[in-house]
Amino acid sequence: MSTAQSSFSYAVFRFVKDAKRDISIPVGVALWSEEANWLNVRLVKSNERLPRISRKSDGPFIDVFQKKLNDWLSAGQLPYGEKSVKPTSDAWWKHLQKLLIHKMRVSEPRPIDCLAPEKEIDSLFKEIVGNTLATEENARIDHMISQCLGPLLAKSLRRGEVKGFADKPVQIMRVFSGNRATVLEGVNLGLEGAAAEADALVGKLQRARANGSVHASPDKPIIAIVGYLASENGLNGEAFLKDWIEKAGSATAVDVEREGERLRLETERALDAAGPSPALRTS
Repeated sequence: MSTAQSSFSYAVFRFVKDAKRDISIPVGVALWSEEANWLNVRLVKSNERLPRISRKSDGPFIDVFQKKLNDWLSAGQLPYGEKSVKPTSDAWWKHLQKLLIHKMRVSEPRPIDCLAPEKEIDSLFKEIVGNTLATEENARIDHMISQCLGPLLAKSLRRGEVKGFADKPVQIMRVFSGNRATVLEGVNLGLEGAAAEADALVGKLQRARANGSVHASPDKPIIAIVGYLASENGLNGEAFLKDWIEKAGSATAVDVEREGERLRLETERALDAAGPSPALRTS
């Protein structure tokens, strides 16, 4: 779908943590165009974590609001609203703003240049909500990896960088540099947008291997391990992404929730192969 620029509007959903101190956190976006008769909403999901948002105490408010919003959008009408006003109009969202006075709020509609709304709503969500989401998610995965490794082994690998393509540094979640480098990365394959995250990770590993060349460096090959989070019962269909990371990224991919012991053993083997072996071990 392609439309003229500036024919779209968007609004930001915020969850109010403390009304007295005016503290609220962005939890979603809406994007629409009356001209293109297009509308979509992206709210934080139950399996996504945001800083300062508790899924136990705050999540139910967000979930109830999403259900209510879906009902209003399906009916095409808001309480006390005019039937002639469509959800794809700014007027509909201005009326919604007046209705939301408790835990959930929505901003005033704002104009935005938009050519491919199906893709750009995800970019908008990442820009407004996802930056903090990604930071928190990386910290969570790194913490889970540390738990799998144990405190002693985890100290052998620290956040750092390796020289990659054109000798430019590549930031790594955890790295050990011996005769060879062992890199340990993490990714959540259970979330929406997992394919993009997997591609970004593969690209990072390929750059890390291409030390000053378009090919993998033969002088100091990298041993790569990826700890990943999977969706419950693989419902996100991420098995092919795990295979892609292993094949294109030349990495060993391990489920951090279900294969914690294997992650520890693979890391120990990698450190032994990298040499000289660190003195610290979990056993």
